[in-house]
Amino acid sequence: MNATTDTLSALYPLLSGLSANARQRIETEGRLLEIPSGPRIFDEHQPCVGFPFVLSGQVKVGKASASGRELPLYRVHAGETCVISSACLLGQSDYNAYAIAESPLQILLLPPALFQQLLSEPAFRQFVFRLFAERVADLMQLVEAIAFQ
Repeated sequence: MNATTDTLSALYPLLSGLSANARQRIETEGRLLEIPSGPRIFDEHQPCVGFPFVLSGQVKVGKASASGRELPLYRVHAGETCVISSACLLGQSDYNAYAIAESPLQILLLPPALFQQLLSEPAFRQFVFRLFAERVADLMQLVEAIAFQ
């Protein structure tokens, strides 16, 4: 394993259960991106370019209305990943939100084909579905707060 996969395993412990072949493919096919603070990483209606593992920095994911109003949906920090990206990859659809680098970022981006193949790995599949479960729980808390407070 190289420094990138060591960092990935430290930040995402669940992935340590991946097969040696899967770890090797992540190492060779994943793209390490350095993104400065400020730019949009993706935008609504663009095709999904991959599954991001945030190794350092912070990303804001939000939704914009036609009138220009913006609603922050959530933030992604080191050790987390973007549920919108995984939803787009699973549904083979375009992004339905935008993401902005709020600080300098280091991201390991898995290509869509590798993401699909890694879903056959129990540890990776569990990781992706746990991500969805956590975001649904967050959404339910938000709905409760809006409805009852």
